[in-house]
Amino acid sequence: MRKLRKLTCFILFVFLLVYIVNAQLLKNNGNNGLNIGVETIVGILSEGDMGAYVVGGKDYEVKVINISDDRLVMFSINGEMTDELADGETDVLADGTQIGVRDILVTGKDIQKSIVQFYLVDYFSNESLEQLMEMYNSNVEKAPAVAKFFKNERVNLYIEKIKKASISFVTKDGKMITVTKGELENPTVNVYTDMETIENIIRREMTFTEAMETGKITYKGVGFFKSIKIAIAKLGLRIYSFFAH
Repeated sequence: MRKLRKLTCFILFVFLLVYIVNAQLLKNNGNNGLNIGVETIVGILSEGDMGAYVVGGKDYEVKVINISDDRLVMFSINGEMTDELADGETDVLADGTQIGVRDILVTGKDIQKSIVQFYLVDYFSNESLEQLMEMYNSNVEKAPAVAKFFKNERVNLYIEKIKKASISFVTKDGKMITVTKGELENPTVNVYTDMETIENIIRREMTFTEAMETGKITYKGVGFFKSIKIAIAKLGLRIYSFFAH
């Protein structure tokens, strides 16, 4: 299984965002040797063909339903239909696995079948999320004082520009008690970011504070009083970041 530490470190980073944790803590965590599994499989199929793949220990039967002259492809994966996808576009299956298109070769029906290169990736496997929860809980005590505002929360984290990509977690008395793929009903906090920001932070081309101040990472409380709590926490973040550096 291919290990992609950077995505996992960022997910942990956003988890600890709710507790307003120092970016230095996350840099240290990124070098502590813990690898979280994220598996990617690449495939090439012709229009109408089918292939069998295993990602994250799960079996996937992928069939290319149609490749249009406009370079749009539609898949059936274990009977689940995707949207029409162009080069570089992605869709997310009901179980959280992502399918993406790398390249489409339209050859003309009379010559040979059109071909698509695609990938399947399991970003949020159950094993990964369990390890994230363990790491989170082992570092909560390092959070600054503003963390007291977020001891009991229901949080949805949305990876924007990747359709339906979200994970959620629940905290109680400062500890994470559940973490799952998908959205929670009745969240108290919503967090938003995108893959470009993930890459920039992990490569240290952008700091956590910069991402917050420029709106690359946003989070907001659900409801009036929760929004006030978030506003206070943002102020605490600025003060904490000033003295931390």
